[in-house]
Parts: sequence; C-alpha cells; structure tokens
Amino acid sequence: MLVASASIFLIILAETAQPQEIRSTADKLPQFASLKASPADVRTGPGRQYPKRWVFRRAGLPVEIIQTYKTWRRIRDVEGTSGWVSQHLLSRRRTALVMPWDANKPSKQPVYVALRSSARTGAETIARLEAGALVNVKYCNGKWCFVTIRHFAGYIFQKKLWGVYLSEEIS
Repeated sequence: MLVASASIFLIILAETAQPQEIRSTADKLPQFASLKASPADVRTGPGRQYPKRWVFRRAGLPVEIIQTYKTWRRIRDVEGTSGWVSQHLLSRRRTALVMPWDANKPSKQPVYVALRSSARTGAETIARLEAGALVNVKYCNGKWCFVTIRHFAGYIFQKKLWGVYLSEEIS
C-alpha cells in the first residue's frame, strides 16, 4: 500500500512539474527576442537541473519565444531547434538574420540583399548584405524594416528577415 501511495504521489508530482504555457496580454506568444548574453546555455527543460542541450556563443541572435514557465522561456532558433533558457539571458531588443535560409546553400556565389536608402524598391542601394548577416531592427511598417548594421542604416524588405513576423509592425 505504501509503495502504491508513493507511486501515485510521484506521478502527481511529475505531472505538476511539467511546464505549462502561460500567456498574458503583455507577453503574447510566440514573440521574438534576442540573446542578451553569450554564452547562453539552452537546456532540455525549464530549470538548471535539466541538462544542457547546446550553448549559443553569440549575443544578439534572434530567437522566438514559444512557451514560458516561471522565469524560463522555451525558444526556437532559426533552424527550428527548441530548448529552454533563463529569461535573464533574453533581451526585448529586436534583431534579425538576413535571409538565413540562403546562407548555407551550396553555391559558388554568395547571396546578397540590398539595404536601401528609403522604403522603396527602386531606392538607392546603400550596401549589399550577405545572407546570414545579423542586423538590429529599429522599426518595421509591415512591409519594410529600418535596420542598422555596423555603420550602415537603411531599409530592407521585411520578408527577407528572420526575427520579425510578416506584416508585423514595430515602432
């Protein structure tokens, strides 16, 4: 009888320890954020007791928050891999990767995206950004985003970025 009671207690405890999706009006999910610190340990579950799954080694990378549990956030990276990080490792600062889906394609020529002087297709090209470049997103109007990278600032088609949603407006 004692063994059966202990087993039931452990089952109940295991069920209550599972992460639950918590939504609030302030933090609608999913949403993008960026990594505040490097290295950033990504774990298999929401807590330090869970093993590390991998480690991000570059601050500023965009990640998509898909679930929350207390002070932990389940994130998805550009490759679609998910894991848990402490909320303290994330920033609300918006960043994006330029056409990351083309960055690793086997090609003899790199793929470039135009950074434009204004939010028009025919506007002057200020710089050509290579696929996979990390940019800081300042604002988006649902079609174009104003971004900065190093000493350049300009507009890029929103659909060419991973780190902002299509039609998302950012002010």
